[in-house]
Amino acid sequence: MNSRIRISALFLLVACVTHQSSAQFLAESGADRAQSELGLTGAGTIVAVFDRGIDYTHDDFRNEDGSTRILYILDLSDNTGANDPDNPLTVGTVYTEDEINAALTSGTPLGTRDAVGHGTLTAGIAAGNGRKSSGMWTGVAPDANLIIVKFTSEGAPAHDGQPAEAAFYFPAQLGPPAAIAQHSATTF
Repeated sequence: MNSRIRISALFLLVACVTHQSSAQFLAESGADRAQSELGLTGAGTIVAVFDRGIDYTHDDFRNEDGSTRILYILDLSDNTGANDPDNPLTVGTVYTEDEINAALTSGTPLGTRDAVGHGTLTAGIAAGNGRKSSGMWTGVAPDANLIIVKFTSEGAPAHDGQPAEAAFYFPAQLGPPAAIAQHSATTF
């Protein structure tokens, strides 16, 4: 099996994580062996996370030089960028890697956020590199790049007028395989 497919399959297998230490989680899921024995760290792959957004300034989603590992953020809760020429979907607002890096460098915030931290947590489980915690907390694919799709606004469930989750992956432009984590829940 292709190593990129294995790391994607491994992430999907362990996406439903409970709160425990990173080392314990990686050991129990077998991700530590995939990383150490097979060298599967997500390098050369993309993890797409469909959730409540992301704290794009968080160190776990940045490279050693401080640049972002996030290729795109698609904020479906904000249609102000729907007609932007860089938005092929004509819905939501797209923030590119260059725009994210410019915001990180200038300190001028983007118009998107993760108000409750859920999307940031989900992205961290999938692809956090542990920079913020000096390696104590890492994700399954710490070297993967990310595409973030914010599909619900702060405090609102993902229904009743919210845009549906839409694929935001352009294989002809990006090339590598992608794993998608849509992490949401409801109470019955």
